[in-house]
Amino acid sequence: NITKRVPKTFTVAQQQPINKFTELLRGLLSQAGYMEALTFALCAEEEIFDFIRVKNEQRTAVTLSNPRVENFNIVRTCLLPGLLKTIAESTSYPKPIRIFEVSDVVLLDNQTETGARNERRLAAVWCDTKSGLENIQSLLRRIMESNGVAWAPKGDLGYSLVDSKSETYFPGRRADILVDGKVIGQLGIVHPDVLAKFKIKSPCSALEINVEPLTD
Repeated sequence: NITKRVPKTFTVAQQQPINKFTELLRGLLSQAGYMEALTFALCAEEEIFDFIRVKNEQRTAVTLSNPRVENFNIVRTCLLPGLLKTIAESTSYPKPIRIFEVSDVVLLDNQTETGARNERRLAAVWCDTKSGLENIQSLLRRIMESNGVAWAPKGDLGYSLVDSKSETYFPGRRADILVDGKVIGQLGIVHPDVLAKFKIKSPCSALEINVEPLTD
């Protein structure tokens, strides 16, 4: 039994700033016509590496030593695969399909006490008969403007886009997203090989960003 008592330290409960910011982002994307998806934090290793054409050279993922289910043997390091799996199961729905997720991924980090850290990410996918890259770019612009981050193509304080080498997206139709000169994510037309892995027949465009720098 635990005896009820008044805490010795005076505290005031309040919502964590990152969680409050997340709620605001969810409202913003819903108003833009996107539907929120909640996907599993655990997944198969091939889904976050082979399926999206990412090499697991740096060993950034947390793996389970004794998973109960083979398809849930690793903690996700990005949100995009979960959204693409959702698209694959929603092909009978009218186009365009617009979905998003704002949630945590887990990355290995030797600088932390636990050896890993959470990172709050935002990902969105547009699926239609055409790629819809301009719609994803418009969504990014809306997110940035709503948070007071101006367009800065010359690398000044603000956000900008530069050519990306991410193999998840189609060459020439992909970009790294920078805020104040630091890469926080990517956007682009999803590569056909990635779509084939997830058995998606319609073109998709997507973005995924780390939202934590936007809270500073």
